[in-house]
This record gives sequence, C-alpha cells and structure tokens, in this order.
Amino acid sequence: MTRKDIILGAIAVCALIGAVVMAVMNSGGNEYREGLDRLSYWTCLNDECGAAFEMTLAEFEEVSAKNDGYTPCPDCGKITTRRANICPHCSEIVKLLEHERMPDRCPHCEKLIGMGRGGDAAHRHADGEVHSHDYVEPDHDHDGP
Repeated sequence: MTRKDIILGAIAVCALIGAVVMAVMNSGGNEYREGLDRLSYWTCLNDECGAAFEMTLAEFEEVSAKNDGYTPCPDCGKITTRRANICPHCSEIVKLLEHERMPDRCPHCEKLIGMGRGGDAAHRHADGEVHSHDYVEPDHDHDGP
C-alpha cells in the first residue's frame, strides 16, 4: 500500500464513523417535536384590537413558517403580536413588559405577579436589596432582575 492509499483509507474510516454517529444520534426520530403541544400565550399590540390568544408551539411553528417568521393576530390579521404569559392567580393572559418581564400586578385580578419597575411594587437591585417606591431617585441604579 502506498501512503496515498493509507490516507484515503483513514479518511474513509473517519467518514464511516461520522455516518454511524449521526445515524445513532438521529435514530430517535422526531424527538425534538416532543413538547410542541405546550401552549404559548400572545397579545396583539394593535390598539384597535388588543386580542389575547394562545396556540401550541406546533401551531406557532406552522404559523410563523407561513408568515416569514411572524405571528399575525388571528383577530385583526396584523403582525403586531408579542409573546405573553398567564397570571398564576387568575390564569388570564397578561401582556409582558419590555425584556419579557411580567408587570408588577395582573391587570385582571390586580394581584402581585412580577418584579416590574413602576408603581409601588417591590423591585430588586443588583446587590440583592429589595424595596419599593413611587419614583426613581437620581443616581438610583436598577440593574437587578
């Protein structure tokens, strides 16, 4: 055998090992599809609509694939939807604040649900201090969660 034959043989063995590894990793079928029956929650930010709705993650995958990655509102048809969450107290859909944070209080049952920044609800600082106030003091750092 020549040196070239040895190198080609080694490449062929590596390719075969790679193919076997890929076949074993993918032998589970569509396991990634598990969990796609979970619900996702949405709100429409169109002032004239304001719909709140839910869909499974599988439905979201299908809808967004048909709409260039967007999720149009099922009521008004506009692409003004954003992810939402549900209130742990009343199970109503709640519009999220910036950075996908829950508001301080549920707009439906008015119970404390989040650590938003506003009103008189508590907020947490980077050093772990938690307190509340109705205004933001000058040089008052709010880098906490």
